[in-house]
Amino acid sequence: MRTRAQVMGHPLHPMLVMFPLALIPLALVFDIVYLVRQEALWWTISFWMLLSGVVGGVVATIPGLIDYTTIGRDHPARRVATQHMVSGFALLALAAVSLFLRDFGQAPPSVNPWIPVVLLIGANAVAGLQGYWGGELVYRHAVGVNPRVAGEEQTPAPGQRAGPGTGFRPGGGMT
Repeated sequence: MRTRAQVMGHPLHPMLVMFPLALIPLALVFDIVYLVRQEALWWTISFWMLLSGVVGGVVATIPGLIDYTTIGRDHPARRVATQHMVSGFALLALAAVSLFLRDFGQAPPSVNPWIPVVLLIGANAVAGLQGYWGGELVYRHAVGVNPRVAGEEQTPAPGQRAGPGTGFRPGGGMT
C-alpha cells in the first residue's frame, strides 16, 4: 500500500518521525542531568530539545494523517493505524504539557521540576508503544511500502520499458 505523502517515491512520515523520536528522549536525558546536578543549563537545553521535538512531531503528523486516509475502513491495518495515531496524539499532548510547565527553559521552574519530568517519562513510554504500532503497520501490513519492494506484481508505467535491468519483466510482473 503506497503512501500519498512522499518525495521522489519515499514516504515522508517515516523520514520526519525520526526527529521527535530522538529529541523527546534526549530532553528526558537532559532533565535527569538537571535533577542530578541542579545546573540551569541542562533544564534550558531540555526545554529546547523538547520544543524542537514537539514541533517536529506536529510536522510529522501531517503526512501521517495523509497516510491514514489511504487505509480503507475495512482494511486489517486500520485498527493498528488508529492505535498508532491515537498514541501519537497522546505523546504530543504529554510532551506539550511538559513543555508548557517549563517556564520557557528558565530554571528553577515555577512548578516542582518532577511534574514535567514525569510527564516526559510518560511521553517516552507512549512513544515506545507508538513505534511498535508503526512497525506493525510497515512490517505486517506493508503500509507505506513500495509495492515493488513488497513483492506485489507490477507492470511498468506508460513510458517505462520492461526488460533486463529495469526491474520489470516483459509482459508484466517484477524481475
